[in-house]
Amino acid sequence: MISKDCRFEDFAEALKGKDYYDILYIIEQEATEAERLLFRGADAHECGKAYADTLKRFMVYMRQHVRPSSQSDADAIMFQAAVDNMEH
Repeated sequence: MISKDCRFEDFAEALKGKDYYDILYIIEQEATEAERLLFRGADAHECGKAYADTLKRFMVYMRQHVRPSSQSDADAIMFQAAVDNMEH
């Protein structure tokens, strides 16, 4: 896993310089790893579920290039910051 602490900000930092398709693949792999934490104990369960859910929402954001109405303002700000950071 890229972010051992299940921090989206750490994960987003690792996406710098990657192309679009690599980013989609990396998001999918990170979400899978985070979901595997669900089987490794109580502390990991909470971290893994929330982090995996965030990554899945980010995947939708990246694929659609539009903010879904169900997405929170906090997610939109966080995801746009991640995308802006990737472009630099």
